[in-house]
Amino acid sequence: MKTKFLYAKVFTVLFLLTSFSACGGSTEANCATNWVLEIEDEFNALIQTAQAFSTNPTPASCEVYKSSLQDYLEALVGIDASCIGDLDRQEYQASLAEARADINETDCNDI
Repeated sequence: MKTKFLYAKVFTVLFLLTSFSACGGSTEANCATNWVLEIEDEFNALIQTAQAFSTNPTPASCEVYKSSLQDYLEALVGIDASCIGDLDRQEYQASLAEARADINETDCNDI
């Protein structure tokens, strides 16, 4: 079912979040702004829409959830490469592209 897919997608995105170190290999000057704070709004919106979708899995709540996932992915795209821990930048970009494609392929009318 598509609902399970969307839940799996949020866990994938959250995995990306936890794959980062606080500053990676960057210098202290490059880490003056914590990247987690830069995406905090998108992350909080994602959590809220995931909870709303889980309690009321309708096509409308699915669309809102998908939009939050896309916003969150776009915020992750803007993270400086030096803030990525052991994850290779190309792997990171490929993961984001795969997640974006999976989200775009999800038809909320099938919920």
